[in-house]
Amino acid sequence: MKFKIGDKVKFLNDIGGGVVTKIISPTMVEVATEDDFTLPMLVSELLFAQSQNLKESVFNQDFQVNADIKNTSEPEANEDNWAEMEKSSRLPKLSSLNAKPSGIYLAYVPHDQVWLLKDDIDMYLVNYTNFEVLYTLTVKQDNQYMNIDYGNMLPQTKMLISTIKRDDLENFLQGYVQIMFFREQDKNIYQPVCQKFNVKPVRFFKENSFMACNFIAERALLVQIAVPTVLESNILSEKDDNLQEHAVVQKQIVAPPAFIEEFQTKEREAEIDLHIEALVEEHSAWTREEILEKQKSVIVKAIESAIAEHYQRIIFIHGVGNFILKNELIVILKQYSNLHYFDASMQKYGRGATEVLIKKHE
Repeated sequence: MKFKIGDKVKFLNDIGGGVVTKIISPTMVEVATEDDFTLPMLVSELLFAQSQNLKESVFNQDFQVNADIKNTSEPEANEDNWAEMEKSSRLPKLSSLNAKPSGIYLAYVPHDQVWLLKDDIDMYLVNYTNFEVLYTLTVKQDNQYMNIDYGNMLPQTKMLISTIKRDDLENFLQGYVQIMFFREQDKNIYQPVCQKFNVKPVRFFKENSFMACNFIAERALLVQIAVPTVLESNILSEKDDNLQEHAVVQKQIVAPPAFIEEFQTKEREAEIDLHIEALVEEHSAWTREEILEKQKSVIVKAIESAIAEHYQRIIFIHGVGNFILKNELIVILKQYSNLHYFDASMQKYGRGATEVLIKKHE
């Protein structure tokens, strides 16, 4: 089915419709909806409208193909762009107990949704906002930074960055994402985001690291990159004497994810492996005292972060050993009047874990 600019369409798998305003590729078009939003849509998900029950303001526009619109029937035109756009897909609207706020995310989605710890993984950049964005994604490989993707994304879409073999996974866990938010018309100009990400490899060996959410149906490991709600405090004003200085010396405009979120397993629950190899990559030169101090530091940061983020439950995996780490954990837990703790499930953890319940302050 072929559409042209100005065609009135309705959605095949959803309520509503709109008008085709842009031909993105042979398989995708842009649709202006009755709510004045523009959405990228697959041609296979659209039907020609049979009635005019949408807002007249949508249909009264003069959509005429002019010399500025390229003929999409020309096979040689924009073939690279068409291939690029096929990597992009619209986010579904889902109800989920694991609801995530609006923002920019990295998503690691296993191909095998049953056996999550094997097979290849798709790495996506997710734009769960109402902004269009320009982005670059750089990863750290062999102590060098390599730009692996860049481009633009429409609102409420995800972009396939790479399909990763398990053996190559470590090359896609550290790096930076740079984001510029914009709309065609906006009363504000927003400073760009440059956010570092660093995903611990151990998370890919735990099934509870992968969860579906309100915008991804598959189980995925999510890394929060940016939250647009903080943009309001980082608006460039025309009153600024030197906007170039703002462009060069950028403020960090994204609130970093809470410490406890790195260990989240369910809504308001977390599991933290305190074994030193799960906390740091290189520790061969550390003394026992240094290792214990690092473990205690993680315990305190996790508790404080969990309380601040209104978590309800934490599992600390400390192992058995000579009980030194468990004893230090108990000493720390006793300092908080709103914590209730006991041995975690013997069946699941043996004698090597402690469960902590966080009570709300009265």
